[in-house]
Amino acid sequence: MRIVDVLRKPTTLHVIFAILFIIPFQTILFFPFTLETLDLLREPPTDIIQTEPILLVGYIILPIIYCIIVSLFLKPKTLVNPIHIQIGAYFISSVIIINGLLANTEFTSELFINLFGVLVFISMYILMIALIQFFIVWWVIGLNYDGSTRQSFVINGSPNEIMKILGKDFLRIRNFNKPKPYGNPDNPIIFTKCNELKHFVIVAFGAYQNSNNKCVLSTVAFHRGVSWVSESPRANAISDSIISYVKVKLQEKNTKYKITKLDKVDDFVSSTAFSFIEAITQPKIYIILEFFEKISSFFRYAIYLTIGAFLIFSIACLFGFIIIDSYVVAIVPTIIALAFEIGISLREEFSFKKMYDYF
Repeated sequence: MRIVDVLRKPTTLHVIFAILFIIPFQTILFFPFTLETLDLLREPPTDIIQTEPILLVGYIILPIIYCIIVSLFLKPKTLVNPIHIQIGAYFISSVIIINGLLANTEFTSELFINLFGVLVFISMYILMIALIQFFIVWWVIGLNYDGSTRQSFVINGSPNEIMKILGKDFLRIRNFNKPKPYGNPDNPIIFTKCNELKHFVIVAFGAYQNSNNKCVLSTVAFHRGVSWVSESPRANAISDSIISYVKVKLQEKNTKYKITKLDKVDDFVSSTAFSFIEAITQPKIYIILEFFEKISSFFRYAIYLTIGAFLIFSIACLFGFIIIDSYVVAIVPTIIALAFEIGISLREEFSFKKMYDYF
């Protein structure tokens, strides 16, 4: 096995090492802020945040970029939590600050109270930044996929016929969402889902191999946590009860209806049902790359040029080549143009996105 393959294996030790590796750099970036905040002990500050903007931006951006890169480097991808990095950096900074004060200042109850207040203020500020960083990384990386249970059955009846027999009673048994059609309007796949304390079952009905006389019943059962999609015995039990209900309901209507389990779950209905799991677990970076491959060359280059202009204006303002007022005047139209270009390109994706948002 290659060294790279060993490094990419997402064990707990790998994740801990990745977090410990970045903590010293994060501490260095944010240490000026913690020191300047200690001015609260000496005199009323004119600004709550007194550190250099470039350091503060670096402190916020570095963990986001680092966690995204490391999370995608691990195979399978595993979210490296920036909150843990911030906790480590805060702990080291606090130890250094307390040690420095005690070494140079006589310890008094007033000093203790003031120091405690400052450290609490810093911890609240760090927690706010850490939560923002976490949600950005979590959104970009997507949920980790640790498995789900998929079942597919074929029924000797058309999808519309089966749905009509099941009726509204079927939706009430597990408090299903309102069914949503997807795909060909003349022969759509009908989706619905139920959710019991984050234990989900997606149910799909659609034509089997484009045959209007046969219907595929596909289910996907899983548990959705904060950062994981995983198999769930409870969701499996719910899925089995749904299938049993369908069997009983069809038999009550007419004994001619037979429901047969498929050996594979690679038919179009089953694959489409599972694609909703893929949508919430696929990293947004891959989605963005696919998006740029789909759009026309004109809009692609227009977006590249607009992003380039944004970076040039930002760097020029950072190094003092243009004043902040001129930067704002230049950057606002640039951002509007970028939003307009991407908005037009995304217009055709909206109907598909709405379907994914449903799940």
